[in-house]
Amino acid sequence: PTVNVFAEPNAAGQLAGFAAQIAQSYQEISDQLGGPAGNTIDVFLLPDDESFRSSISIAEPDIQNQWITAGALKLIYSDQISSSYILEDSIVKLYLADVGIDKDVVPWLWDGLPQIFMEQEQAIAVQKRFIPTLHSDIEAELDADTLASDWAAAHYLLDKIGWAGVGKFISEFGELCKSGRCGDQIAINDIYIANLGVDQQRFETDWRDYWNNRLTTAQNELDALAIKRSFAVAENDISSFMQTVDSNLPYLQAEQAHWFGDASQNDPVEYKYRPIAFLPDGDILTKVFIVPDEVNDSAVNNQTSAAEIQFTRGDNGYTWAGPNFSKTSGEWLEIYTHHTATDWAAEILPEAERYYLR
Repeated sequence: PTVNVFAEPNAAGQLAGFAAQIAQSYQEISDQLGGPAGNTIDVFLLPDDESFRSSISIAEPDIQNQWITAGALKLIYSDQISSSYILEDSIVKLYLADVGIDKDVVPWLWDGLPQIFMEQEQAIAVQKRFIPTLHSDIEAELDADTLASDWAAAHYLLDKIGWAGVGKFISEFGELCKSGRCGDQIAINDIYIANLGVDQQRFETDWRDYWNNRLTTAQNELDALAIKRSFAVAENDISSFMQTVDSNLPYLQAEQAHWFGDASQNDPVEYKYRPIAFLPDGDILTKVFIVPDEVNDSAVNNQTSAAEIQFTRGDNGYTWAGPNFSKTSGEWLEIYTHHTATDWAAEILPEAERYYLR
């Protein structure tokens, strides 16, 4: 698509390549969903909140920081606009508007689909943002309509029918709205049934059941592991304790054996493991909390003293695998860092290898 950017003259120096970036992102979304590439996109960058609000309809008071219609979007300019969350979110929504989607007809898709695209590049960060909220809502039996639930529904849709299926689902909704039948509930249900085999109401039930089962199963397994580890410490049974540690990580075996020695000499401590991200190959990333005496689970969720720990999936369930490190490999060295620091690791690796070879 051709992208036209309209901004204050003093912002021009910060926007080199901005139009090309939007065009590329939009094209990638279109290619992923098998839809049209669009013709022209007008992007208006307003200098401040006041200018933004004066430029949109007074009938839309709920709009916070983005305005989107087919072929155009309005955002508030900042020096970080090119790398902002709001830009990524807006480009996906612009595609949906161009296809014909009315955000009020499938609001969970309007808000959830951008998160799915972000999840492709930042899977752990996106899941960490939403899974704790989703898990708490499920445990409290709340059917809350939040950004977390929108992401969960869109995630389930993708798991069920794949990218091609999601593209077809979107296209059919767009055609319905273009024909002026956005409010036709029978036609809406027909789209759900044709693409998913169930009507709209059943889809809502199905995605909630999917996440309920997934999170409840994970939590039950983690609870059992926490009890096993605590019982082994209380009984001074290092053999049983070490069975809970990933045997493929020798350094971790030594570290955990040392931890066991310290823990067995002190008063028993109760730990709670909460899932925050599902990783490839069945592994899981958790937050590990120390549970104070007489504190319930909802309070545990609010504890600030917590560590992120990965558990690997084996034949006998989960085992403790320590912090979630990403590996950056060179010819001679491997650098293990937190998953948010892989760019830094790649940057220093060549210099580290030069020092190593001296």
